[in-house]
Amino acid sequence: MTTIDRRRRRSEIITEALTLQLNACREDGRMQAMVLADDVGLPLASSGDPEACDEIAARMAMLAARTEQFAGTLYRGGQHWEVEKI
Repeated sequence: MTTIDRRRRRSEIITEALTLQLNACREDGRMQAMVLADDVGLPLASSGDPEACDEIAARMAMLAARTEQFAGTLYRGGQHWEVEKI
């Protein structure tokens, strides 16, 4: 049986593979940034503006301590990001 691999780029290094996956998802979803972070807000992999990803990861960690799910807008210094915690 032949399998078809639809990935355009790949890596054996897990953090690089996660970043490539986030890049593909971000582009497909036409999003500005995506970040995967641990429970204390440290980014494990991200795609898009690094400063925005760091800010979102840190702020979502604070929200995660209070709620299971979140969808809304985060504001900081004249910037805002539509975010969703899933």
